[in-house]
Amino acid sequence: MTEDKVVFDLMVKLSLKRGLRDIGKKPGLTELKVDDQWTLKINPHKETIDGIEQGLVRAIFEGLPVGLFTLTAGSMIGDGEDRLIEALEKALEATP
Repeated sequence: MTEDKVVFDLMVKLSLKRGLRDIGKKPGLTELKVDDQWTLKINPHKETIDGIEQGLVRAIFEGLPVGLFTLTAGSMIGDGEDRLIEALEKALEATP
């Protein structure tokens, strides 16, 4: 599995574990706070919202945008992808 798919898979698992459902039926972006440093902003809608196109997820580290990804592709600054994967795995373990 590519790192992009790993990030997307972990994001979906954490979202479901935290009770996020039917995000496409809710207005605006869906925000997933992974931990104190990482937040993911997800756009499940057909229109671009806050500069995030349909199907894209913006990764934010300490308030700064550091990457964009989808199920099949993505781009992150530096070692951001590895650090995000680590944060998602820890958040999954810590979420009951």
